[in-house]
Amino acid sequence: TGKFVSEVYCNHRSSFSEEQVEDESVKVLNDGATKRKVKDYLRKNKTFELLIHFIRNDVNAIILAFSLFFKNKIKKDAILLFHDHLSLFYFSLFFSIRNRKVVMIMHNNGSPVEMISSGIKNAMKRKVVDKISKFQMNSIVSKVDKIVFLCDNARYRFMELYNVNKEQTISIPNGIKPFKMDHSKKDNNDQIRFITVCTMNERKGIDLFIKCLPILNEKFRSKISFTLIGQGPLLEELKHLSTLYTNLNVVGESSNVSDFLDRSEVFFLLSRNEGQPLSILEALRASLFVIATDVGCNSSMINDDNGLLIDI
Repeated sequence: TGKFVSEVYCNHRSSFSEEQVEDESVKVLNDGATKRKVKDYLRKNKTFELLIHFIRNDVNAIILAFSLFFKNKIKKDAILLFHDHLSLFYFSLFFSIRNRKVVMIMHNNGSPVEMISSGIKNAMKRKVVDKISKFQMNSIVSKVDKIVFLCDNARYRFMELYNVNKEQTISIPNGIKPFKMDHSKKDNNDQIRFITVCTMNERKGIDLFIKCLPILNEKFRSKISFTLIGQGPLLEELKHLSTLYTNLNVVGESSNVSDFLDRSEVFFLLSRNEGQPLSILEALRASLFVIATDVGCNSSMINDDNGLLIDI
């Protein structure tokens, strides 16, 4: 703003995850023969899924909006910083943001609606969520003083989709400077150890890895190994595969990710779409060579010296 600002109030980032929505619907009931049948019915019931989606995301955003306003007793000259458009939408719905400075950070590839609905397989549900999300997004874009993006790719894509001025937007560099990998201490006789840290779902391309695994093992079984860290709907299938392939280590959730990264050489991420994945920043910090799909902000982090971008 060019002048000193006394206080900035920030909401906690709201997470949009189809897998978490599915997990919430599964947790509604405990196991048991009859209850399993009810759970299977609820999984197939799209109205119930939409209700869970609303509870998981919109209700959480409403709580964040009220908490931000009442808990902090926001001053009139304060800057409001939002990490998602949904809580900003509900904040502006219940409280006036006129004459306030409002900043919104986009943790996505420049198409927030696409990121929200990308994991929704049912066409009807995806259409409903798309329509609601577009309405929410369009209603707040003109009210925001500054929209922050994680890279220029996301920034320019957003500008194409929404009627915003270039001066209304800004991108913040990730802070990772170009550097060359140094694996001079690597023993050429050892396996090359690949690792990924992500949600085990289709948006992260884990289904592609599953399809490629037999081919990779046929050609390079003695030369490569894989470590997969994270939770998600494809985790059980991966655990089953780990009993068939000795070079596949499926860890699941872990609090020692940095230790696994230190023992690896190559980080891979096969996402179908992304914002700016923190896992890549962590891999680069650990001096791993990174193989990732050319989506979102990946191209702002990966270059010829530290990794490889691939099309999907």
